[in-house]
Amino acid sequence: IVRNPDGSGHRAIVKDPIRYEFTGDQKADDYIWEETEKLIKEGKDVILDYGFWNPETRQKVKEKALKFTSSIKWHQLICGLDEAKERVLKRKVSG
Repeated sequence: IVRNPDGSGHRAIVKDPIRYEFTGDQKADDYIWEETEKLIKEGKDVILDYGFWNPETRQKVKEKALKFTSSIKWHQLICGLDEAKERVLKRKVSG
């Protein structure tokens, strides 16, 4: 979790969203959702960047988010599978 220096807000960062999705760190997930709900109720926009690689994960996230907001936007970045693999490998190497 990174707080802005001026106190205007903060953002949650999950370093490796693909690995996170499979390890299911419940404590971290609970905290991210608590902060997400709080920020949305304060009228702020929240970006959750877990990767959301499969439809089942997206559906779970949608169901959870709809409990406290009706405004959900999905943004998809499209690239080929080879390029996606290369990007993941570069992230792993750079730490």
